[in-house]
Amino acid sequence: MDNMTLALLDKGILTIASKIEESVYNTICDEIAYLESRGSPDIEVRIYSIGGDARIGLCIYDVLKKYTGKVTGIVYRTAQSMAAIILQACDVRICLPHARILIHSIRTDGITFDELQSEKALRREIAYSKGLQKACIAILKKSTSQKKKAIRKQLKKDRLMSAKQALEFGLVDEIWATN
Repeated sequence: MDNMTLALLDKGILTIASKIEESVYNTICDEIAYLESRGSPDIEVRIYSIGGDARIGLCIYDVLKKYTGKVTGIVYRTAQSMAAIILQACDVRICLPHARILIHSIRTDGITFDELQSEKALRREIAYSKGLQKACIAILKKSTSQKKKAIRKQLKKDRLMSAKQALEFGLVDEIWATN
């Protein structure tokens, strides 16, 4: 870890500021291990991400849920897609007033043309994506107290929400005033 990252970690600050992919997962795991070696202090996870890989996002969600210190998530600018799901792992979920949160159905771009032509491979990809979608819906249902039907409706819309809309839907617990 570089000096800047260590300085932030010593203040209990983690950032998720890029596309959700394997390297982000590895970084979060390393940072959480570092914090756990220091007694699992309360942390702040600053999120400004366009989302990314659903499988990786769910793994990051699991790592944050497992952490024993208090986790406060703060949305700076945007938490899209899997970043919005990761936010749900936090004990307290905060949004800055001009930030936005996007939820949508699972997307996949990891399937090849040859696999698209194979009925067996296509069924396997559909089943895998269905499992990821089901996991995301379960997380959103638990954290927002919305019904599955309402969640599915919003996911189909590619729903970009203002801070106020995210609060009303239950994706965040509060909006921090900046003035």
